[in-house]
Amino acid sequence: MPKLFSQLIILSLSALLLVPINTLAYQEVTNGGDLVATVSPNNPGPNTLVKISLRAYGVDIDNSLISWGLNGKLANSGFGLKNFSFQTGSLGSRTIVSIDVLPRSQSGTIKKLLVFEPLDIELNWQANTSRPYWYQGRALISPESTVIVSALVTAIDQTGKTIPPETLIYKWNKNDKILNLESGVGRSNLTYTATKKGADKIDLTIITPSGNTEHRSVLIPVENPQIALYLEQPLLGTIFQQQLKAEQVINDSLAVRAEAFGFSNDLLDFNWTLGQEKIFPKLNDLGLMYFAIKSSNPINQRVDLLIKNPAKIFQSAQTNFFLNNTKNQTTF
Repeated sequence: MPKLFSQLIILSLSALLLVPINTLAYQEVTNGGDLVATVSPNNPGPNTLVKISLRAYGVDIDNSLISWGLNGKLANSGFGLKNFSFQTGSLGSRTIVSIDVLPRSQSGTIKKLLVFEPLDIELNWQANTSRPYWYQGRALISPESTVIVSALVTAIDQTGKTIPPETLIYKWNKNDKILNLESGVGRSNLTYTATKKGADKIDLTIITPSGNTEHRSVLIPVENPQIALYLEQPLLGTIFQQQLKAEQVINDSLAVRAEAFGFSNDLLDFNWTLGQEKIFPKLNDLGLMYFAIKSSNPINQRVDLLIKNPAKIFQSAQTNFFLNNTKNQTTF
């Protein structure tokens, strides 16, 4: 696999792995005493085994009668029964866990209610950068490029009704900086400028109308733009199936197509050189360079290409290849 495509595919997969999706938030209400429930995992997903353990302050919980209810039915009961396990339902379901603690030394009952509400969050991002029309992968995020992050949320309230995404509150952070102007009710999209190097950490907190909150975080890497070189033939056009070799043999003539990946969609500068001499395309297409035989001398010349974005000084890429022919010398 060519290096360019392997890097882009790995980048796309790594970005997907960094996006947490399909998790449940839960609400908690306690009456009659100080009862602490520890839920593991903190944000269980659909069809997930959940473990709950209890602690109490001012109450001998080990000698208390503890009753566990699941969706309105008694699931288990016993003295000192501090641990309980259950499995969440599928996405869109609602699970209610009720806990009654009756201490031996007290007449009152401590009650706790845990309501697990489905909150499915998917974070998608895309960059407004260059890529060939045939390339189906994710556009490369380069320094100072424009990035759009979209939050796709499915939320269900305590009555089982779907909460419209436009009624949710979206609070965005970038690199630990609060983005007040980009946050608010229904603000499910974030548009920002990528950092000059490294990665951008994007945090999102979603608040439902009932006050339920859920947090997501994704680290979006920033990569330098890249160049891919291909042969171009008069009848077949650009041969995108295989990149140009590091050493390219030329017979009578040769046409090379340069494709820029990861540049912002601005006017780019293409700087071609053959040996130490700057060369220019014969047509208005700056990414297409023609080479032709001029003499019969053996040749082995290096061709360099530097692409720069004048509007984004941190966006540049360069590559090179060698033209050789044991009998002939080439010019452009």
